[in-house]
Amino acid sequence: RTKAMMEIIESFESDFKCLNRRQIRMMRVIADSELARRNQSAPEVDPAQNEGCLWRKAMDPAKLARDTVSRKANAEEVVVSSFMVVIATKAQLRTKTGRVNLRLQATQYILRYALQAISLLDSIKEAIENGSQKKVEVDTVDFVFTSIRPVCTDLFYLHLWKELKEAMMKHKFSAIDIEASDRKCQTIFNTPQ
Repeated sequence: RTKAMMEIIESFESDFKCLNRRQIRMMRVIADSELARRNQSAPEVDPAQNEGCLWRKAMDPAKLARDTVSRKANAEEVVVSSFMVVIATKAQLRTKTGRVNLRLQATQYILRYALQAISLLDSIKEAIENGSQKKVEVDTVDFVFTSIRPVCTDLFYLHLWKELKEAMMKHKFSAIDIEASDRKCQTIFNTPQ
């Protein structure tokens, strides 16, 4: 199954270019864990025929889209795991029907942008910590947190903002810039999706 996952990663290479190394490692751990779980609980079967397997549960694209983009992520791993399910389901449906499901495509983009935003947020925090970034534009905060908001819980969203805000305060960023970014994050947080 890990080989199958790597084949999916190769066939959707452009989708994975946005991920950072940590996110790729998470994918490998998730794939390995799923493989180990399946090997313990059931004999080897074709995932398309196995009612209990992760991919089979995701075969209804409308339900997958609804369930995935509903602020359920309480950690980055949840977003990564959902992204893997979407990619695998999309690959299966494309093989089976020859068509791309638009709801699935939209879900894939939402998750991809969320992962890209989390990766960008990591880079910004690292640049702040090493002193190479002295200012974070409100437009950047807007892009990052607008991309993250549709998929994550309130607590996860606020945790990500708190980490960035603390880094800005620790490195004595302008109080006006911090306040503007804080207002932008609160606006995004309170905007219905």
